[in-house]
Amino acid sequence: MENNENNEMNTQPPKFDPAKETKQKLIFFIVAIVVIISLRAFLGL
Repeated sequence: MENNENNEMNTQPPKFDPAKETKQKLIFFIVAIVVIISLRAFLGL
């Protein structure tokens, strides 16, 4: 039982996680769009 708990705590996530990778790209994409839109609005003033 104690060994099981240690294994769960020491389990490392996989080196390549497609879902996490996609989420990070999506967040980066959204942030980039927001920055571009706000720059255009700022320069448009």
